[in-house]
Amino acid sequence: MQIWPDGTKYVGYWRHDKIDGMGRMITGDGDVYTGDWEKNAAHGMGEYEDSSGVKYSGEWVRDRQEGRGKAGYRRRSRGMARWSCLCGRVQGWDEEWKREIYLGCWINLCRFLF
Repeated sequence: MQIWPDGTKYVGYWRHDKIDGMGRMITGDGDVYTGDWEKNAAHGMGEYEDSSGVKYSGEWVRDRQEGRGKAGYRRRSRGMARWSCLCGRVQGWDEEWKREIYLGCWINLCRFLF
């Protein structure tokens, strides 16, 4: 286990002194990423949850959510999307009311209206 001064912890594979392969990082703020790494960046398939409960599970490219993935917040609203540079066309739904709630662009897991 690697522990940094800010409290960030990493357990997983290394290659040439860089995080590379499958691993789990918990930041000092409580954010968690579990998945594939390449040259110190989330890259491949992985799951991320920030300390407020926002979740993303899907494809990553050089530390960015890019490709197919699912996003949600506190197990209530979720969306499935194709992400590109943190922006994706998202069909969302509300599990409690079983209805569609949003179709549009998300940036940094926040709804964005043009």
